[in-house]
Amino acid sequence: MADESRPFYTAQLNMEGCAYDVRVNDGPLLENLRGLPVVVEIPMNHLLRSGANEISLRLRPPEGQAALDRDTKSSAIVYVRESGEDRERRREVAKLEYPGAAPARSDGSDTVVTTTFPANVSFPLFRWFTAPEIAANDNTRAELIAEHQRFHDLLAAKNIEAILAAVRERDREHAAAYYETLSEQVADTRRGFQLLLDEGEYTLRPPQLKNPRLRIFGNGRLARLDLSNGRSPLYYMMTGAQTAVYVTLVYCRDAQGKWLVIR
Repeated sequence: MADESRPFYTAQLNMEGCAYDVRVNDGPLLENLRGLPVVVEIPMNHLLRSGANEISLRLRPPEGQAALDRDTKSSAIVYVRESGEDRERRREVAKLEYPGAAPARSDGSDTVVTTTFPANVSFPLFRWFTAPEIAANDNTRAELIAEHQRFHDLLAAKNIEAILAAVRERDREHAAAYYETLSEQVADTRRGFQLLLDEGEYTLRPPQLKNPRLRIFGNGRLARLDLSNGRSPLYYMMTGAQTAVYVTLVYCRDAQGKWLVIR
């Protein structure tokens, strides 16, 4: 295993003058509905497959504006280096800019630009790439509301073992994507949830499931519920601060149609 290549892909994003939704293979990478400017580099192995991949920028006018203006500037640069290597060793794989050379198309109020890039990864194909397609309808929304309520019940009961079981498939794929053992990834997830379960630091809020928005990603194979601010209906409030910590759940279906937390 030590002799195998372990490519580590990142996307360096520079977003300004617009609300944005950045996706890799139509899977969610970074979104901000308020249009806060950002310069950030984000790992993206968990959204990749060997062969051709796609990165897209979905841009929309900030609240109160009817259209993107001349100050809108957005870019995504895909880099790769070996896992564990210094950042300075990275090399550019692809670049996407708006305004830029890539043709722009409209999708509702969004302006969308995309580019493709090759990747050569050593982990297996993630199951959501071949999962059943998800219908964007009220039945799907109702089923995901029930799934979120069940997950909230686990959080409220502080049932850490059941929580870990519910996200095990996500942990399995994330461990493979970033060259960790499953036990290492599960330990990381356990620590994260145990922090949230500390009532001295965090307070679990009631689930906001009266009117969530159904979002479909992954070319029809991933689903998520969002509030109007684009965040998860499941969240904690930090003690003594007006700061929320959201528990984001992205689902796919298995071959039998059962919902799986996959990202």
